[in-house]
Amino acid sequence: MIEIKDTEGEVIYAGDFDDMKECVEQAVKDGVSLRGANLARHDLQYAYLQGANLQGASLQGTNLRDSYLVGVNLHRANLQAANLQCAILEEANLQYADLKKANLQDANLQGANLREAELEEANLQDVNLHDCIGNMREIKSMQIEQYVLAYTSKHLQIGCKRRELEEWWNLSDEEIDAMHSKALVFWHKWRDTIRNIIEMSPATGEKS
Repeated sequence: MIEIKDTEGEVIYAGDFDDMKECVEQAVKDGVSLRGANLARHDLQYAYLQGANLQGASLQGTNLRDSYLVGVNLHRANLQAANLQCAILEEANLQYADLKKANLQDANLQGANLREAELEEANLQDVNLHDCIGNMREIKSMQIEQYVLAYTSKHLQIGCKRRELEEWWNLSDEEIDAMHSKALVFWHKWRDTIRNIIEMSPATGEKS
């Protein structure tokens, strides 16, 4: 018998499963809210949890590598030191989530909401920030005309294109034009402004 308990020790969901991953997946499939669930330090690698409500859940040190977390509500969840490498977090709600020291390497945060999320010492190497809302510290975001921009202390993502900051400033017109039919006009108009904004309001240090 596998039980999912909340942080107060009350049982949220239980069943005859082989492991916690299977139990959690079935709870989500059954439409059970896992708000406040205590799933700290469990192995949930490859878990399919689309649309799950994990608001306020304890996921500290949990292995969520390669998990499918599209549209998951992780508002105020504790994800300290969680392994989210290669996890798909598209459209996830990470507002006020604690992601200190979390491994987000190669994670997909497209469209995710990171307002007020804690990201101190998080690994943001090769993370996809397409259309995400940053926490305005480690990840800052803004929209200029049709493009949403997100940047860290080392990288800038414009639309689906992500490069190191210095690489952006040194791109040729031919390289910019190859990105999109409207990219060159946009870049000529906004390049200096974007660079000034980033230099005047840099993101805090990115761990890699």
